[in-house]
Amino acid sequence: GINAEYMGRNFELQLPCVVISVVLFMVAAMCMPESRVWLASEEKLYAINESDVEASALMENELPGGLKGLMRLPKSLVCGLLMAAAFMLTGINAVMYYSTDFLRLGGISHPMLGSLVLMTWNLIATLVAIGLADRFGRRTILLPTIAIMSISITLMAPIFQYVHSNQGVACFVLLFGFCAGFQIGPGTLFWVICNEITPPKIAAVAFAIINTAQGSFSLAVTLAFPWLKSVMGPNVFYIFGGVGLLVFTFLALVMPETRGRSKSEITRDMLDKRWVRLGRTGE
Repeated sequence: GINAEYMGRNFELQLPCVVISVVLFMVAAMCMPESRVWLASEEKLYAINESDVEASALMENELPGGLKGLMRLPKSLVCGLLMAAAFMLTGINAVMYYSTDFLRLGGISHPMLGSLVLMTWNLIATLVAIGLADRFGRRTILLPTIAIMSISITLMAPIFQYVHSNQGVACFVLLFGFCAGFQIGPGTLFWVICNEITPPKIAAVAFAIINTAQGSFSLAVTLAFPWLKSVMGPNVFYIFGGVGLLVFTFLALVMPETRGRSKSEITRDMLDKRWVRLGRTGE
């Protein structure tokens, strides 16, 4: 939400922060242990519980590795791709681009102050997500948050066009509602759910495809948004709202709940040839 001039003046401060973040991430990744299911499948872990044995046996006996195994679990891949769409194609970059305008309508004109308020709000929402994910379940959190995002960004178009500065509370509600939905839902749960619905034997291939799709979606929005904005103005938000609605509908019909379930149970769900499963499977 910081304008280009402000970013240019402070680039010398931003670059060290990015470098430090990358270094910390690399150190944390090197300290991360391998999953118990993967170790069991590679016969590198012997003192494992019954669910680990069951998951390993299922993967060895029923599911080949690599691309061939991925073709046996198209639902895992499609759910991952749709969550990547929820992550990038529902408008988070566009909302951040417009955030200073929304904050200005809400009475905050200083870019640094507005960005600080928004970043603080995003941090609070992320902390809330950490506490909710294991308490209420992934699906139970993901679907309502995508709905909140879709509704918020759809309403941003008329609000941005017709609401005046003395009615700026609506801008605050929609902007902070969208950001909270993103941080609590797709922003936090994207890779958590992808990991849970993807068996280790096909994870390398599946994650490569999903990660490539995520980067491609981000690039597409970055390249297309300025042109769409010039042609459609704030009405471009309707596109993001439509994408969110499609993602919500598909995941509501197909994606099972993963909280509290073993890898083998989830894998069997994803191997099921029935795509539409009404209700919260696995709860």
